[in-house]
Amino acid sequence: MKIAITVLCYGGWIRRETFLSLSQDQAWCLREGHSYVLSALDMHGVDRARNLAVREAMSAECDLLLMCDADTAASPEGSALEQMVAKMREHGCEAISAVVPLRHPQLGRVNVEPAVPFSDEPLTKSGAALLLLDLHRLAKIAPGNVWFRFVVGEDGITPVKSEDLYFAEEIGRLGGEVRPAWLPTIHIGTVPLEISKLLSAAAVSPVDTTLAKSPEFR
Repeated sequence: MKIAITVLCYGGWIRRETFLSLSQDQAWCLREGHSYVLSALDMHGVDRARNLAVREAMSAECDLLLMCDADTAASPEGSALEQMVAKMREHGCEAISAVVPLRHPQLGRVNVEPAVPFSDEPLTKSGAALLLLDLHRLAKIAPGNVWFRFVVGEDGITPVKSEDLYFAEEIGRLGGEVRPAWLPTIHIGTVPLEISKLLSAAAVSPVDTTLAKSPEFR
């Protein structure tokens, strides 16, 4: 299997925790005999960047695409990719979205409300900060080249729908599925309380929230 791993960042910066998390994913690929293509894209124009990541992965004839934002990380003690691939094989779905704490809740709650019990049902709203795509299934139900779209109001400025919410809704409308992966994750820069609530909802052990104060890794 050939897997594209794409980091989406601003100005070429990637957090140390993200780097360590992705190192585990690369190590898993090597152990399992999977080939991988590692690349980075600038996040300015977030929907453009995500669509470009998909197109580049398809052009490279990859089977899967792991899309990871440069301020998002899973536990460095294991491979998030391994767990997401297992979940994708279990459900045979188009995408697996890891539950990640939100930084901008005004665009709509993504993935989870802490009061809602764990669920494995298809998501109507999903984040793309840590997202695994089955490129063959995606190409079958959505053969175009626009899968992510950031929707703004008539004034051309006010956010109406983020690109990840658009993606989840569009996949569902086309008959596909986005399923959740409940992993210990952090969104660097979110408040520790939000991280704590999310991890509690996911029924996993808390991570060290001091990671949110770690320096950037370049």
